[in-house]
Amino acid sequence: MILKINKNFVIKKKELKYKSIKSSGPGGQNINKNSTAISLHFDIANSNSLNHDIKQKLLNKKHKYLTKSGKIIIKVNTYKSQKNNKSEAISRLKAYLENSLAFKKKRIKTSPKKSSNEKRLDYKRKKSIKKKLRKNPKYE
Repeated sequence: MILKINKNFVIKKKELKYKSIKSSGPGGQNINKNSTAISLHFDIANSNSLNHDIKQKLLNKKHKYLTKSGKIIIKVNTYKSQKNNKSEAISRLKAYLENSLAFKKKRIKTSPKKSSNEKRLDYKRKKSIKKKLRKNPKYE
């Protein structure tokens, strides 16, 4: 089984490890008995699905899911069922990897237009006049 991230990037499902953990929050006695929350672990450093460049790109990005040891840990307890939490964890992993591997366009710097600069200066003048009118007059 494979997990398809995008058209040229896939992860083998056997590289993903799932742990069932007890969920927090309300639920009474049921919350203490059932382990419905899921913790998904993916080791970037030891993954065979990723090439060296992709590993470096993922390890250099700081994110709450990424540990110092180079593992992605995603904990989900959104739903009451373990199955739904597992699918949510997979979708969060997919979204994280898609965002991390997306190519970001460089911004082209543009200088402000003359009209916008004039508007800004006009606004500053009006604001300055308004503040001057607030002052108490000087008596001599």
